[in-house]
This record gives sequence, structure tokens and C-alpha cells, in this order.
Amino acid sequence: FIPFSLFFFCNSQMYSWGYNQCDPALRIAGWMDCNQMQNTNPFFILISIPILDFIVYPFFIRMRWHITHVHKIGMGMIIMGLALVIMGGIQTYINSKGYYKTDDSSSYVYNNPANYKEEQLSVYWQLIIFGLSGIAEVVGNIAVLELAYVGSPPSMKSLVMAFALMTTCGGAIIGFIVNPFFTMSNAVYYMYISGGVCMLFGPGMWWVFGKMKTGRDLMPELFEANITDVAKTGGNKGIEAVESSINSMGSIGSNPLAQIEMGSKHAMDAIQETK
Repeated sequence: FIPFSLFFFCNSQMYSWGYNQCDPALRIAGWMDCNQMQNTNPFFILISIPILDFIVYPFFIRMRWHITHVHKIGMGMIIMGLALVIMGGIQTYINSKGYYKTDDSSSYVYNNPANYKEEQLSVYWQLIIFGLSGIAEVVGNIAVLELAYVGSPPSMKSLVMAFALMTTCGGAIIGFIVNPFFTMSNAVYYMYISGGVCMLFGPGMWWVFGKMKTGRDLMPELFEANITDVAKTGGNKGIEAVESSINSMGSIGSNPLAQIEMGSKHAMDAIQETK
């Protein structure tokens, strides 16, 4: 879980850096201002959850693509890093049209004050940034919590979940170390470097932890998402029910349980369909 702290560092800094970038350098259009733009993040979270759960992930299963929690965690980091890189691109344009007289964002001065409105970017450019960050949270953060719950023994679920949630603390610690050196004059470097490193951590997670085995992999009869049903049916019977349902959907490989790695919801559905 430790590398995922970088995800939350980028996510949390996106709000403060995004506001500093917006005010006063971006053009306010319509009813959307710098504060309201950040509310698009939870909006994208809400619309991304059903799209991913009912369209994207089932499509992967039908295509027999084995997408694990580690894959989703890495993809979440790539998307979050991409959002910061795009923010850096916007900041690069802003820097090309003016400069900051002090470390404060309100000190921004245009090179051509007489025609600055013609050169201003719309605030809606930040919609891309906060939209991607919302999607990244659904893809990566939910996968971390699922992995912590599904892959841990029943007696340790609370502890492992606590470690997963501590990644937010890790992100805050990184911010505590980095932010004293942040100014609007060097903001673009922070955006590019933070975003680039976060993107690199994505495939790095796949490479380092791609073959990681959890308790569920080692003892699947004890680690199905619907652990109560498995226990009541005597352990192996519950697994047989899951295998039967997964086989009917067309599983791949020698281990049908690999197809329900997408999340606990699919395991629960598989068991319920056999009752």
C-alpha cells in the first residue's frame, strides 16, 4: 500500500494547486468559478462507478481479459498522473502569457494587459483535470480497498483495511514535506514531476506486484467475498458453486476464480446465481 500514497498526494494537491492556477489566470465562464470547478470531481466519481461496474468491467470479463486489482491500482495511478501532467500543460500556457511577481497566485500579471482576455484560457479546461482525478479514484482507490478486504483473512480484515486507508496519511506526509518549497513560480515543475512519477508508478506496480499472492490466492476456500455462504456450505461446496457459475460465463485458464478478481461484487453474484 505504501506506493499508493503518491496517488493521494497527487489527488490532494490537485485541489490547492488547481485553485491557485485558476485564480486569477483563467477566465470565469458562466456559472462555474474556481471553487465550483473542483466539485466536478465527486460528480465524475458518481457517474464513473456505474459505468465501470456495469459496462467496462463486465466487458473485460466477456473479452476474457484477466484484469486484477493490481492492474486497476496501476491504471488509477496512471490516470491520476496524467491529470497532473495536463495541469502542468495548462500552467505552461499560463506562464507563457504572464508571470508571478511574488509567490502568491494573486500576483499574476499578463505580458499584454491590454488584451489579456483574448489570451485567457477558460476555467472549463480544468474540467479535464478534475474529471480524470475522479475516474482515477474509482479505478485505483476502490481497487485498493477491495484488495485489502478480499485478500485478507477474516480475522485481519480490519487491520489490513486500516493500512489501506493509511495511504491518505502517507499522501499528506509527502505534501507536508514538499509544500514548503512550492511557489507559483515553480508550480509547473511540481505538476510535471509529480504527475510523471505517479504515471511511472502505475506500470511499476504491475511489474513489482503483478504476481503477488494474497491469502485468497493461497487458500481460496476461506477467502471468497461471501465468506458466510462459503462457511455454511462446508468450504469446498461454496467454491464449487462459484466455479460452476464462472464456467457458465466462459472462464479462462486453469483457475476459474481468476475471473472474479475484478471485485467482491462478482463473487457474491456468482454464489447467488447458483442458489
